[in-house]
Amino acid sequence: MPQGTATFGFRPRLYDRAVRLIVERPLLLLGLGLILAVCTFELWIDPSNPPGYHRDEASISFNAYSISTSLRDEDGNRLPLFFRSFSDYKSPLYPYMLAAVFRITGPSGEVARGLSALLVLASVLLLGLLAKRVTGDGAVAVVVVVLAGLTPWLFELGRLAIEASTQPFIVVALLLVLYRTWRLQRWRLAEAVAAGVLLGLLTYSYTGSRLLGPLLALALLVFAGHGRWRWLLAAWATFVALLVPIGVYGLRHPGALSARYRETTIARNGLSGPRLVVQAVSNWLHDVNPLHWATSGDPAPYIHVGGGYGSLFGSVFALALVGIVLILLRYRHDLWWRYVLIGALLVPVPAALTVDRYNAIRLAALPVFVLVLSFPALREIVAAVRRGWAARVLAAVLERPRPARPLRRRGGAAPRAAVREREDDLHRLRRPGCPDRGALAGGGAETAPRPHLDPPGRRHPSARIDGLRTLPAV
Repeated sequence: MPQGTATFGFRPRLYDRAVRLIVERPLLLLGLGLILAVCTFELWIDPSNPPGYHRDEASISFNAYSISTSLRDEDGNRLPLFFRSFSDYKSPLYPYMLAAVFRITGPSGEVARGLSALLVLASVLLLGLLAKRVTGDGAVAVVVVVLAGLTPWLFELGRLAIEASTQPFIVVALLLVLYRTWRLQRWRLAEAVAAGVLLGLLTYSYTGSRLLGPLLALALLVFAGHGRWRWLLAAWATFVALLVPIGVYGLRHPGALSARYRETTIARNGLSGPRLVVQAVSNWLHDVNPLHWATSGDPAPYIHVGGGYGSLFGSVFALALVGIVLILLRYRHDLWWRYVLIGALLVPVPAALTVDRYNAIRLAALPVFVLVLSFPALREIVAAVRRGWAARVLAAVLERPRPARPLRRRGGAAPRAAVREREDDLHRLRRPGCPDRGALAGGGAETAPRPHLDPPGRRHPSARIDGLRTLPAV
């Protein structure tokens, strides 16, 4: 057969198989539709939401444009490690990514915010993949994608051209790498380097992450054990190697990297020692207050536009609390879940050391951990729905009547399905209460062959059985 004919014959079969898979599984079609709706919603860029263009967005965008054209920042420094912005030094990850985009598209506020929207959307989809890997249930993955995609906190991060929009993606990628390593028990150098690189990228992603990155790296101690020390040391070595440029930059520019911290730290007005610790703990409790996030958000109007809605659904917090209980009862020996719990406790620490409360940017990784902690509860809910009356109602609604298709002969022989059908009819006739039993037993006539089922010269299987006149009772 010519090559073109074979290719032409293969593609329709592949297309028909894909269409049949979708049509025969309506829930799969529903899940794909929901995911597509979330993608459309996340990529919806409105110049008036939020209104204006914040000074941090303008500074980052201008530096990215300058790097894309001359490889220098606004101060003339060639390929700087950190970008000076007013009294702060911006982390390099997001500006260099935006510079690569501006190199192709040219400078634009909508393009800059579009990059943030893409990063948040990638985080949402990666959360769905993580949910599928952890729970093994595609329905749970779809629910997680919908919940994450509709979470106002993440949506608002995708509307701002700021460095913190990279945090959710890096955190989810880190959790995915660690889960794969733990589940497969492959404590190899490649997995260790991947974890170390992601922790390094997290450190370079935002000002507060310069503390969060080392904290999450230290939390890798939960994986320490026999046969895993080499992996742990390799991850730490990779992470420390990526921190060397920060150390060199700090030595050459004393006080530059801590300038923002000095302006916002709680260690002022003589506050130190035990009082400082008490204040930090109080700030931590305030920043993770579920009631506040369920009813309000960041007080800054350019981050959370007031409108009587919260930044994180109260139902997600409730699912996370149930998930924590399930983890402590069922998965307390699972080292990956231990890391998730410790990470959720460490994420608010950098923000707790500052004077600003409910800062959604400094807590950008918090909604990711809350959603991950909801996985066990969502799995139990989905399993209960499948076992309950709701599953039967949904199945009845989605059930599609299948039209009868005529049976065809192949090679002059009766199809096997037709033979099985006639044998089933015979067994039915043998039952004492069958209305056709008497007529068949008394008349002794053979069953007439049907042309579309029985080929010429071949009788129905019931006609080949001797003693058909007297059918024994079953």
